[in-house]
Amino acid sequence: MIADAFYDVAEFHRACDVPTKFVPAFPSDERVDLRVSCVNSIINNGLLPAIERRDMIAVSRELSGSIQTLIGIALEFGIPLPVVWQRFHDSMMLMADPLTHKLTYDEEGDVLTPAGWQKPDIRGALIDSGWVPE
Repeated sequence: MIADAFYDVAEFHRACDVPTKFVPAFPSDERVDLRVSCVNSIINNGLLPAIERRDMIAVSRELSGSIQTLIGIALEFGIPLPVVWQRFHDSMMLMADPLTHKLTYDEEGDVLTPAGWQKPDIRGALIDSGWVPE
């Protein structure tokens, strides 16, 4: 699904002449500021008020807009989101008990990570896409 959404948003970017990078890198400060403003607006002025109103249609619309905006950031920053997402998801699933496929929680409700669990290799995904760490 993430890959489909990623390519859908890429198609929309092309239609709107929105910049897209193919190697991870920050865009101009102006584009970063625009993206931050868009995220703040759609979350604070759209999604959260819709949730508070318990308006399921608006929540669905605003959630879709939020996802499109966030994927757009990945495209504009050159982040290979389908690859990053898969690494992230696979790593999160490794926290589940292999027998029950459920997470285990401590007394405070925090997820217990099994011995040997490691964070996803996001750095490797970015480097594989041409990112050069500074």
